Amino acid sequence: MPLLTDKMQTVFQGVFTKEGTYDDFLTSMKQVRSLRKHFGDMPITVLSAGQKGLNTDESYRMWIALHEDLLELSSNSTHIIVENSGHNIKTEAPEAVVDAIEKMIHVVK
Repeated sequence: MPLLTDKMQTVFQGVFTKEGTYDDFLTSMKQVRSLRKHFGDMPITVLSAGQKGLNTDESYRMWIALHEDLLELSSNSTHIIVENSGHNIKTEAPEAVVDAIEKMIHVVK
């Protein structure tokens, strides 16, 4: 949270009034990390926003680093930064999502 802009902190905190508390979120993150495992060569594609939006430069770099960390879950992973999109890739750049899905279908066939 300290890495986020004031506006982004307000938006982020607003989510927690609807979906649980920030402490609940941190607890959930710890639970997920404790169950982390490697998926062998199962294909994984991670899409990341190319526009930082309300993030600071530092929080955006951290976000990208977290996405890159997901690549370590498989020896067959791909990271795509969708340059023309912010957080809502599915609505801002749906063609990137469709393309990634089509490539994944081709890979698993």
